[in-house]
Amino acid sequence: MFKFKASFSITDSAFDSMMQMIRDMLPDDNTLPESFYLTKKIFKTLELRYEKIHACANDCCLFRNDLEHATKCPKCGASRWKVSKNETGIKNGVPTKVLRYFPVIPRLRRMFAIGEIAEQVRWHSTNKSIDGKLRHPVDSLAWDSINRRWPSFASDPHNMRFGLSTDGFNPFQDRSSYSCWPVILASYNLPPWLCMSKESLMLTLLIPGPRQPSNDIDIYLAPLIDDMKLLWKDGIEIGYHIVASLPIWDIDDFLLQITDCASKKCLLVRHNVDVIHVEKNVCESIFGTLLNQKGKTKDGLKSRKDLEEMQIRRDLHPQKRGNRLYLPTTPHTLSKTEKQFFCRRLYNLKLPDGYGSNIANCVSLADCKLIGLKSHDCHVLMQQLSVVALKDLLSKAPRTAVFRLCVFFNELCQKVVDRNKLEKLEEEIVETLCMLERFFPPSFFDIMIHLTIDLGREARLCGPVQYRWMYPFERYMKVIKGYVKSRARPEGCIAERYIVEECALLCSKYIKKADDIGSRNARNEEFESSLLLEGRPISKGHPIDLSFELLQVAHRYVLFNVEDV
Repeated sequence: MFKFKASFSITDSAFDSMMQMIRDMLPDDNTLPESFYLTKKIFKTLELRYEKIHACANDCCLFRNDLEHATKCPKCGASRWKVSKNETGIKNGVPTKVLRYFPVIPRLRRMFAIGEIAEQVRWHSTNKSIDGKLRHPVDSLAWDSINRRWPSFASDPHNMRFGLSTDGFNPFQDRSSYSCWPVILASYNLPPWLCMSKESLMLTLLIPGPRQPSNDIDIYLAPLIDDMKLLWKDGIEIGYHIVASLPIWDIDDFLLQITDCASKKCLLVRHNVDVIHVEKNVCESIFGTLLNQKGKTKDGLKSRKDLEEMQIRRDLHPQKRGNRLYLPTTPHTLSKTEKQFFCRRLYNLKLPDGYGSNIANCVSLADCKLIGLKSHDCHVLMQQLSVVALKDLLSKAPRTAVFRLCVFFNELCQKVVDRNKLEKLEEEIVETLCMLERFFPPSFFDIMIHLTIDLGREARLCGPVQYRWMYPFERYMKVIKGYVKSRARPEGCIAERYIVEECALLCSKYIKKADDIGSRNARNEEFESSLLLEGRPISKGHPIDLSFELLQVAHRYVLFNVEDV
């Protein structure tokens, strides 16, 4: 019943009524709990709980340890308690901010108590690649450097290695400015198909809004860091093993101090640049400039005046004719006809089911511009669709430079990458940026363009980007956003629902044929047949006759791309 509540978001009052109805159907001496409150008391023995820690309204400190009984912030003097809006007094016992911490140690104990998970945690010790390819963080140089630096830690395959990620999200369904920040741990000991799954991600902190913590986020990380220090120095006893843990890097949109339980100089990469946001910003800069889209283009009057002041590319300097300034045409901007061709191609494009969103919704044919592109839209556009959409458009030289940048992101995001190929990519991206400098203005080369130089190095040191980008964490934030049922207490809704799902998920591991929380069948499972192709058809089929040239192209594609052939 607890799993049923977690799976279908049943309210507490509805759960109480359902339990009472079932009790009435059972014999009088049944032991079924009467309410949700009594049901939760049964699960207290699992020690899956969360702690409420009061915080300063200005993010100065947490009221814990020495400040546990303080009533004011020692730094800014702000009251620990809320001030009544209708009265002049202070509401004692009602804190202004509450940090919710989900302790890591009891969750690790419960994880190792399940035989199946305890065996999966040792996957990394016997599945390291031997062909020089990178398939998992265990194949990376960062992993090997930790093994060399701490051989006693590496000798026990049960010792955990985590990646820490955080990002802000609006827990409401409107466009309010409220920002809640969950801190999530990913377990890199697990195999690839479980490593970044929703069930394997561990919510550890829920930093309250309405403002983002910004540089003060280290204040809120203190409980997690204390547990990580304890795990690193002393470990926890689980059966016959003493399990330790180490956060090997963090993944987010800004620089974050992960912990000082290991020396800063001992980790090859402490912070990973988020590939998806770099790719999104690069995509918007490129196509905004190609389409000369207002607000997105990096080329304009100020950019041309920069060229004039730098005394370079005189053919692009603004020209004064009477009382007006005219900007000469550039090789990096599409003409009006080319813009129409580009937008029409994207608008008419048909994609397989599940491949991506309907890109036509992001194309404005009237204004010849792209609007409302999400991160995954930019991902697909950069790596796959740009080659089709820009075919025979733009001058050859700038088109080649743009295509080289798209190929760089495509090679970087492969699930299996060759370390030697990554070294070549690091050299080629420098050449690609030099090629872009020949055509695009200096204002085009902001920090996001220059960050592409670091992406190849990080992939070579840390492994495939699928384990270090924000996609799984943002999908998880979308899930916990659905937990909010009260605008007055969004963090409380998330915490209570998370505990319910965690308890139900743990219990389902002990019940045979029990599905995990949130598990569902494959999208196209009903199409599995020896007579049908894999996937869902996008339209009604029509017979066509291929010309000899197209048959040669198809034959060549099969030879070059199918390993069995």
